[in-house]
Amino acid sequence: MSNSKRILLIYPLFLGTEEVQIPMNLLHLGTFLSNQGYEIKIIDCHVEDDYKALIESEIANAFCIGISCMTAQVKHGREIAAYIKQELKVETPIVFGGVHPTLYPKQTVVDPLVDYVIISEGEIPFHNLLKALENKEYAKVRIFPGVASVDDNGQVYVNNPAYTFDYRDMPEFDYSLINPKAIQVLKENDSYFPLITSRGCPFKCAFCINVVTRNTKWRNFTTTRIIAEIKHIMAMGFNKIWFLDDNFCTSKKRVSEFLDAIEENNIDLKFWASVRANYFNERLLSVDFLKRLKRLGFRRLAIGFESGSQRTLDYLDKAITVEEILQTGEYCSKAGIWVSSSFMVGIPTESEEDMQPKKLLRNLMLILCHGLRIQLLSI
Repeated sequence: MSNSKRILLIYPLFLGTEEVQIPMNLLHLGTFLSNQGYEIKIIDCHVEDDYKALIESEIANAFCIGISCMTAQVKHGREIAAYIKQELKVETPIVFGGVHPTLYPKQTVVDPLVDYVIISEGEIPFHNLLKALENKEYAKVRIFPGVASVDDNGQVYVNNPAYTFDYRDMPEFDYSLINPKAIQVLKENDSYFPLITSRGCPFKCAFCINVVTRNTKWRNFTTTRIIAEIKHIMAMGFNKIWFLDDNFCTSKKRVSEFLDAIEENNIDLKFWASVRANYFNERLLSVDFLKRLKRLGFRRLAIGFESGSQRTLDYLDKAITVEEILQTGEYCSKAGIWVSSSFMVGIPTESEEDMQPKKLLRNLMLILCHGLRIQLLSI
């Protein structure tokens, strides 16, 4: 093992798509670790002409390798790990993290290609793991919250996170860690640049990753921090920002302060954010408030409707009603804001009648005829 402080963070290909994205999770982790004194290199397989050659050239002085995987990236993530261990014959520890290893930590860590697994938010667990590896305190790793490991006897240790990372401790993002090719592709496609200004969501929708990882504590950047990040993104040549927060409008006070800052700084951008359907009322997102959002750049809101069946919504613990979904449509229609909505089909216990919410769709079409533009996204 190298004695350097160099960490390779690898973003594998998604199965079935070549779409270029900004690896936000590795940008976050890399920024945090860089601030702790580590030298970070992110290898984004989506934009590298020859990622294997790059891995081979970078791995000689690497102290540790992190591979981030959603389920659609696991196949390629394992291929990369096999290339490192079996072809390059490198013994540098390989750490898997991301949504899939978080959901299946034991299944992932028993894979001989994987040395350790990071569960849920990675900043603190990965940093603790690195410090233990540096000090050769291998037995200590077995008790670290948020880390899964296997000892020499085959005993598996899976430790759930015991803390929540204070998102305000995140240093300003180091965008130089991102491959310039990825940034260029987004520019050429006139895409929204992603930005996360908060973590967690206080709601408990049964299918959400936040519920599985107990990440229901909402933590947010200050308005000053958000504006600073926006100015960095603007300096890179972008005029559209996609807020990837799970729930951007959790605090109306924060959103109001942000809109004030947009006006004060004369920022002219287009924004896209995720909002809950039960926020569209006179107390939270009134029509007048939505009109202000529209005037200051919010062209689109992403809203998880999920179903037109109240029974199904209750089964999913959505804590919204069909009436609130329709009111969302009415409010956005009056404010002139696009809605990107998601629906789920084939949920356990769902009947054929539940999957054909004719009344909801008919009413949404009536709203559509009065000016609401809805984009239905299938995932």
